[in-house]
Amino acid sequence: MSRNFLKTLILLFALTPLVQGQTPVPPPKVQPRIAAPIPTPAPALTDAMSANPNVHVAEWVVSVIHKVEVNKLLERMRKETRAQVGVPGSMPEFVYNVTTGVVIDDHGHIITRLANLDPEDKEQNISIVTNSGQSLPAKFIGLDCPSGFAVLEVAALKVAAPETAPPVTQGKLVRILSADVEQKVAANNYPKRFDILPSIKAMSGQIETESPYAQARGALTLRSANLRSRNDSAIVTTLENQLVGVAQYVGFGRAYLFPIDLLRNTIAKRVLEKQATVLTGWLGVTGENLFQMSPQEFQALGIERRIGVVVKEVSPNSPAAQSGLKAKDVIIGFDNFEVASTNDLSTFLSSSPSGKTITLRTIRDQQPVEIHVVLGVKASSQPLIAVQQFEAQPQTIAGQIDETRRRIEELQGQYRFYQKMPKTDEREESLKELTIELRELFEAMRVLEAAQAEENSKYPEANSYSTQPVKKSCTLKTGFTAWEMPKQLADSFGTPKSVLVDSVRKGSAAEVAGLKAGDVLVSATGEALTCAQTEALFANPFATLTLRVLRKKQPLSLLIKP
Repeated sequence: MSRNFLKTLILLFALTPLVQGQTPVPPPKVQPRIAAPIPTPAPALTDAMSANPNVHVAEWVVSVIHKVEVNKLLERMRKETRAQVGVPGSMPEFVYNVTTGVVIDDHGHIITRLANLDPEDKEQNISIVTNSGQSLPAKFIGLDCPSGFAVLEVAALKVAAPETAPPVTQGKLVRILSADVEQKVAANNYPKRFDILPSIKAMSGQIETESPYAQARGALTLRSANLRSRNDSAIVTTLENQLVGVAQYVGFGRAYLFPIDLLRNTIAKRVLEKQATVLTGWLGVTGENLFQMSPQEFQALGIERRIGVVVKEVSPNSPAAQSGLKAKDVIIGFDNFEVASTNDLSTFLSSSPSGKTITLRTIRDQQPVEIHVVLGVKASSQPLIAVQQFEAQPQTIAGQIDETRRRIEELQGQYRFYQKMPKTDEREESLKELTIELRELFEAMRVLEAAQAEENSKYPEANSYSTQPVKKSCTLKTGFTAWEMPKQLADSFGTPKSVLVDSVRKGSAAEVAGLKAGDVLVSATGEALTCAQTEALFANPFATLTLRVLRKKQPLSLLIKP
């Protein structure tokens, strides 16, 4: 039984929010009869972050209510996982997902994100509530599996398309609008009836534009101390109430932000054109990271940089095979993006729809080759709950360990903060979500450390040249990460066993100076450096530094200004 499936059952049985605010459920002994959304009060705006009290909910922001039959959901789980599923006697007949949607045109089309949505079932029980309190049935058009966004149609909805914001910049302050629910017991009813009262809550956030994984999806990164899984599908606007886009939750306090132009003109458009679900693209290859290959295997490829994915196997009759991709080809680019690892390649593929033509930049027999591939249809269906996603990680094992450790420390600080708070619903929700993400991070760390230990055991001679662990990594505040090279890799580069630049942050002082991934740092006299010595060079953050590097075996001098 898969870990994701177990997580689904835990969340379902606990009746906690699955992606968005799920309707509260009465005690087990009470047989609830949950009414359809009632149009009494309009969705109210409550502000969690002291926003301008004059801000109102725009008419193009709606609450979306998805009524899910539990038996159908469990049957789908059994079919997909081929596992026996037992259920407690207190399991309700239905669960209700309440999320946020946005009107994208003048024809009543809405884009949103829905938990537990079966893309093959066109007869979904979905309704929307407008900010005037009007409740209307919604037709499910289809799910865009690559992005996870669903498109609905509300024929009776007469709302003008929203004004969109101009392109946003790094650090832009925004408002995040997210649907929430209140439970109300209807008077003089027995058995008790619970009415769903949607409301829209607002909080502040900030946009980051530099995440390569977000950019690969055509998205930005959204950060807010109050972002939780129930804020998935939140609508993001400027402080002037211009529409920016829709959020996809990816971790505590973080989300991807899909711009509305991408949602309207690409994602929703391909669903509407097909009038059906759009499946994820399939390439049909298995590959290996170059940095995980032995020195002998890497040298046999005859290439200089250990960045990319070498094709190990091409599935017969797959899109890759039909396009001419071959085993031992090294994939270094996907459209306009650099492919540093299998993690990159998987991300780009999972974000691409079937039928899309992509361009793979490869190296074959030491020569660059461009291959155009029309992606096929991914055989496996979309999972019930998306696998946890994190920001882009460095391509080396040591770099991934360093990045994962920093995220763990960040979340542990958040956990300690909430532990000290008085016991409230917000505190308990935050601690629960932090626990889930921390468990996944610790599991990822265990796997990474095991991989590093296995790598070190394969090439123990690499440790004889340094008292430091193989591939010790360092992160410099001037904007780059690096790691110490084992002797075999240094020999293949034709350089001293020094420090190799792993990644350079966009817009940093290091990038402005011209430093690039794959550069080898050396001392002023050309001697090898350790991470500790490199960090000592940058000890004074206000000093201008002349840095010596070897690039393709050629010496260069770079002037790095603070």
